[in-house]
Amino acid sequence: MTGNERFGVLSVRLRHSVPMYIRSILRRLALRPADPALPGTRLSTLCRELTRRWFEPRSTVTVAEWQGTPVVRVEGLYGTPPSRRYDPIWWQRTGWAGYREYCARYGRPDLIHAHNTISAGLLAHRISRRDGIPYVLTEHSSAYQLDEVPASLFPAVRAAIAGARAFLPVSKALLQSMVTRIGQPDTEVTVLGNVLPRAFMAVPPRDRAGSPFTFLTVGSLLPVKNQTLLLSAFAQVLSTRPDCRLVLVGDGPLRQSLEQQSAEAGLGDRVEFAGLLEPEQVRAQMQQADAFVFPSQFETFGVALIEALACGLPVIAMASGGPEEIVTPANGRLVAPADAAGLVAAMVEVASASGSFDAEAIQASARTTWGPQEFGQKLRAVYAKACGA
Repeated sequence: MTGNERFGVLSVRLRHSVPMYIRSILRRLALRPADPALPGTRLSTLCRELTRRWFEPRSTVTVAEWQGTPVVRVEGLYGTPPSRRYDPIWWQRTGWAGYREYCARYGRPDLIHAHNTISAGLLAHRISRRDGIPYVLTEHSSAYQLDEVPASLFPAVRAAIAGARAFLPVSKALLQSMVTRIGQPDTEVTVLGNVLPRAFMAVPPRDRAGSPFTFLTVGSLLPVKNQTLLLSAFAQVLSTRPDCRLVLVGDGPLRQSLEQQSAEAGLGDRVEFAGLLEPEQVRAQMQQADAFVFPSQFETFGVALIEALACGLPVIAMASGGPEEIVTPANGRLVAPADAAGLVAAMVEVASASGSFDAEAIQASARTTWGPQEFGQKLRAVYAKACGA
């Protein structure tokens, strides 16, 4: 960016639901305890909070600044129990209140950049129709690849995309999955990947001559992230390369079962569950590792991949969507989804031939391709065209 632009952020969050409040109010009338997750358990407090949050959502707005950028946060209620079909309705309702408060404080924006068609894109489309403000739309969500978007929302999604001045999916794989489900976007399409965080632009490459050879993976411990397959593959890698170790960064519902799997496989101290870490701690782990493994079954892009590459690490990833547009023979290896034998072979190959990967070249390429300057130039061109400037 040139520095002449002014930016603001609208953050929308849904927390608790109207049925949840009503059940708690009825429970209190019956002299039973309210849901402890609600803020306050007295009957008068529950009634007051339900009324305020449902009929006066602008009263929930909080405003802060981040590096000079205003951030307006608004918190609303689900009108029904949370569901993929109806959540966008309540998200737009709350988001509209946040938008009005934003305009009251800072004036109407010249352009809106909405992230994800559901629900930000639907809100941007509504704002554009009412106030005539143009918008561009980025899509990151894996919900289309996982077929989790209800068909009843397809007409609204198509309208939101058609109304955008530009549609920016983060990968060709994501675009194709959307085309398969909702049809060809009826607007200008530019594939624009995610941006590399600035903190990764100055990470020095590590001298990887030590032992043991360390594989690192970063991600929530969920079935879709495929750490179960990774642990099984790593157990086989050890039979060929007993000097290796594996570090898993992240937490989630599978942690206990993964720890049990590791124990039953006799992996012992060769596997470390590092838990959920702060960003700077993740960078430190990447600097201490020798290779990055990304076994996810579905990915629209793969930010952790480009972060690892920016640290000079060779990467191993499943061909699960976005990684195919990131991983090359020069910086790593791609493995067919669910191919356990292929994953074992790739890990053994990278561990045995790690010296053949040029850490500085990997790092330089990642920073050039996904760095903030390159990303900013591309995005500014999109903004200028969207505004007709």
